[in-house]
Amino acid sequence: MPGLSCLCGVLLLIANWAGATGQTTAPAPPPLSVSHQILRSGAAGEAYSFQLTASGGTPPILWQLTQGRLPPGVLLNETSGLLTGTPRSTGNFRFTLAATDSGTPRSVTRAEFELTINPALTIVWNPAPSVQNDTISGQLTVSSSLSTSLDLTVIVVAINESGKAFVLGYQHFALPPRTSNLAIPFGSSLPFGGYVVHADAVAEDANTNSIYRARLDSSGGLTVSPP
Repeated sequence: MPGLSCLCGVLLLIANWAGATGQTTAPAPPPLSVSHQILRSGAAGEAYSFQLTASGGTPPILWQLTQGRLPPGVLLNETSGLLTGTPRSTGNFRFTLAATDSGTPRSVTRAEFELTINPALTIVWNPAPSVQNDTISGQLTVSSSLSTSLDLTVIVVAINESGKAFVLGYQHFALPPRTSNLAIPFGSSLPFGGYVVHADAVAEDANTNSIYRARLDSSGGLTVSPP
């Protein structure tokens, strides 16, 4: 039948034209999601950087802080998802971030994070100063959360009731990066009298000319008595 044959030919031409012009439905992108990431801890006074990542959705992705707070000194780049800055305070900071894609309609997903900022340098009595006979002795542990080596000086003194200081211990050495609980013993015999023990640790980062300090005082007075 000539009419039917002509109609089929027209339909075939239309189908071929639609295919040639690329009028096909594009596959939908995978759902937007934020990768579950454990944030690297930082140190107060040391530059910090961490790259957040998202997958799926329609790029570009925008990031936004929606709940909680970042450590003071740390900022979020809303277009790249980069956390960067120099933390000024220590603590555990919990916050929620939203990632929004550029699709129509836009897709939004949220994720909770926790960022721990540690003290750059800490010293702890372990054990605390104590008196035995005419000697005051004890031990410090030194820790550094910094990623660089430090030039460390530690001095421990006992100060009597007249304000005179007696050296119980002194050390000067290179402290390796991220050192944890390095023991520094101290002790010395002293004249009779009451004392307060004071420890001072000073560390220098030669690469950045930064100075870090930690101090301790004994919780109570210590008395060296005659036998």
